[in-house]
Amino acid sequence: MHDVVTALLGAGLKLEIFREYPYSNGCKFFDRMRPAPGLRWLMPEGVPDLPLMFSVVTSKV
Repeated sequence: MHDVVTALLGAGLKLEIFREYPYSNGCKFFDRMRPAPGLRWLMPEGVPDLPLMFSVVTSKV
């Protein structure tokens, strides 16, 4: 995430919104991941929730 945000800021963009999500959309990264509504996948039971996806909104300065 650092590389993405640093590149956006380095390109002269203003960071408006940055959000992390504890699920992935339609992508099962690990065998034990749990399905969730809307084709989402969560970390396996007993594993701490980690960001699996993020969104960024930027604007021109």
